[in-house]
Amino acid sequence: NSWGNAYGEDGYFKTERGVDVKGGAFAIETMCHWATIIDPKA
Repeated sequence: NSWGNAYGEDGYFKTERGVDVKGGAFAIETMCHWATIIDPKA
């Protein structure tokens, strides 16, 4: 959950949106994509 803080603002919105869209898989994919950008930073 170290990268969670980094993308807390954008990530939270995307995650909530994905779950709201009734697409758990979509939410995970979006999070992974965003995490990839923060991953190299960490």
